[in-house]
Amino acid sequence: MTHCSASVLVIGLILIDRVQEMGEIIITSKCIHRILMTSVMVAAKSYDDFYYKNTYYSKVAGISLQELNSLEAALLNIIGFDISVQGELFDLYLERLQNFA
Repeated sequence: MTHCSASVLVIGLILIDRVQEMGEIIITSKCIHRILMTSVMVAAKSYDDFYYKNTYYSKVAGISLQELNSLEAALLNIIGFDISVQGELFDLYLERLQNFA
């Protein structure tokens, strides 16, 4: 649905873990789709050459554009705008995901 690269999905997971580490948000079954969409969207904007506008992602997630924009700003603020991912960390997450699948 997001038409992003596989790498973006891995980076999105890393961003979710960063949010959890900060302890400001408790991820539950009621909010996981919002956090997942927001982290994938931020990762796509940062790492893919092509990505969709927020209006598209809000429709895919089934939330308003205003809410998605707020979630994007909140996620970036929580992680201190640190969207960088070191190669070793990326490889670790990729390996764990491949072993899980």
